[in-house]
Amino acid sequence: MLLNVILLVVGGITGVAADRCYDAALRWWLRLRTGRAHERLAEVRRDGTLQATALALHEPRVPSLVPYVLDVAGKSLKLPILIREEWLVDRRLDPESDDFMRMASGSDNRFPSRPLQHLIVSAQTNVFEGQICYVMEHPEEWDAHRPWIMGVCPYSAYAAFFREIEADPRRWFGIRNRRRRIRLFADPLAAIKKRERPIVVGATVILAERRPDGAHVLLQRRSMEVFVDPGAASFIPVFGLEPNCIGDTQSGLGLLQYNFLREVGEELFNLPELHDAASVPRLNPDWLRMMKPIADIETEWRAGQVQFSVLGCGVDLCNPSIHFVAVAWHDAVEGWSHLLAEARGNWEVAVGAAGSTSLRFVRLDGGELERLVLDGELTPTSAFAYGLTRSWLAEHGHATPTAGADVAAPTQRQ
Repeated sequence: MLLNVILLVVGGITGVAADRCYDAALRWWLRLRTGRAHERLAEVRRDGTLQATALALHEPRVPSLVPYVLDVAGKSLKLPILIREEWLVDRRLDPESDDFMRMASGSDNRFPSRPLQHLIVSAQTNVFEGQICYVMEHPEEWDAHRPWIMGVCPYSAYAAFFREIEADPRRWFGIRNRRRRIRLFADPLAAIKKRERPIVVGATVILAERRPDGAHVLLQRRSMEVFVDPGAASFIPVFGLEPNCIGDTQSGLGLLQYNFLREVGEELFNLPELHDAASVPRLNPDWLRMMKPIADIETEWRAGQVQFSVLGCGVDLCNPSIHFVAVAWHDAVEGWSHLLAEARGNWEVAVGAAGSTSLRFVRLDGGELERLVLDGELTPTSAFAYGLTRSWLAEHGHATPTAGADVAAPTQRQ
């Protein structure tokens, strides 16, 4: 009897120890694998291989989609962002507008995914555990009669797709897997229709204000913990779109507007309620509008002091997504300063050597942004947003671009 008890205790201890050893070995292997993948990805990003190969693959195949060309400091740069002229618009939105982007009903779990334990590959990488919007239907022309239709899928389905590209870009842009590579990247519009992998929806919203020396915009350095573009410079907020509904209860805000206010609260104010929102059941999606920083911004938006305009979208080749660009221009003399007085940035924002945040306002037509673009430190989607916003501010009399700073064709405004 005693022997059986001893064997049972020893077996239990051995089982627990073996389980912990397995978990530790799995974490070590995933960290090692991810570290190498990040090194490969950083290398191809630095030398432009990923962007150049993606562009070379696309250009001869889909004439209706052309690379966005940005003129900066006397140089013309092709970005790995594919555009259609019809997608470049100037549409001012109030908080409720939903005539250009709408949610479809239901969730779609058809896409291949992987368990989160295989996606959260190290202590330096975080993976969102909720849902993300993907494109179900795109309009030939962007108008109120044919809106973008968005579906919902688990974020892990998108993350698994992105990780395949991140782990070995040649798998998608090189010789291997040629059929899938052509289907997904040479014709992204066809990929949307096929729905074999989620082409998700992202957005960059530039916070802009007037200062004596010209327009200034809010910039950040992304932390090394983020899943996409770790360590790169970008505008903020930048985000993937989440559904603006809970069950059958729809938010009173439009899809893009809802996500903009949510991300401001999360990324800039580090509101803990938003950080844990995916794991806390809620009855109404508009609960976040009750929080003071978000409520203050919405109040000034409705009062006309904040002008929110969508400028267009494009296909991001380095991150399988449709990326929208918007500008939130604060027209008051004090600009965004009083609304962002308590902003501190969350874990997605890098911290400087002295412990200070990397958040700062910089001149739109200053040399710092030009340098970041030319050195490849600014993310492609932020460079895209930089070009569109620069033209928009000039057209609306808010800023005068530097000589030779107009966005190259085809970026005619409607």
